[in-house]
Amino acid sequence: MKKNLLYVLVPVLSALLLITCSPKDQVKPDTEEDLVRHDVYGIYRNNDTLFSYEPFKDQWSVITYDTHYNFRIQNYKEKQVVTLSFIPLTVTDGASFDISISSFGVESVPEGTRTVKVIRREGRLLQLYDSSAKTHYVVYN
Repeated sequence: MKKNLLYVLVPVLSALLLITCSPKDQVKPDTEEDLVRHDVYGIYRNNDTLFSYEPFKDQWSVITYDTHYNFRIQNYKEKQVVTLSFIPLTVTDGASFDISISSFGVESVPEGTRTVKVIRREGRLLQLYDSSAKTHYVVYN
């Protein structure tokens, strides 16, 4: 009796699964870059860390203005400073804007203006992505 019930239930449940699940139920990120997660303040390109905050070694700071803020990671002992400027105070997922990057003592971080897109806001982390340079920026939010 149990065996007969199993022979009936397995095909019925399999058919229901195939009928109810469709490709539109699958959620895909916009791009492969959206899958990359970094949980430490810093600058990352592909799988490389260009510069990141290390607790008890570096300091980070935020300078707030009326409409934007600047985020800085610094290490006075090693004479390294990276500043990301003109980050809007309020951002939404998917928003794009320009930031200015300046660095001292960190050759791996190119200076200049970059157009970035917000790909993740979680807690006090804001992850930005520059698609032209394939670079992620994780800053305070």
